[in-house]
Amino acid sequence: MTLQEAADALRVWPTTLSRLERGLSHDSDVHHRYETWLNSQSTAHAQLPYPPMNRVLPT
Repeated sequence: MTLQEAADALRVWPTTLSRLERGLSHDSDVHHRYETWLNSQSTAHAQLPYPPMNRVLPT
C-alpha cells in the first residue's frame, strides 16, 4: 500500500501523512484515523490466502 492510497482513504493530502510519520507535525485526530486504518488494512491483508510461490531454479 502506498502513502497516496492511505491519504485517499483518509481524505487528506499525502503530505499530511508524510509530515505526521516524520514527526514534523502532530494531529491527534489524523493520527488516530491513520492508525485505525493501517491496523484494519493489516488485518485484511493477513486474512488473504497466499498462492504458492513459483520458484524459478537456475539451469
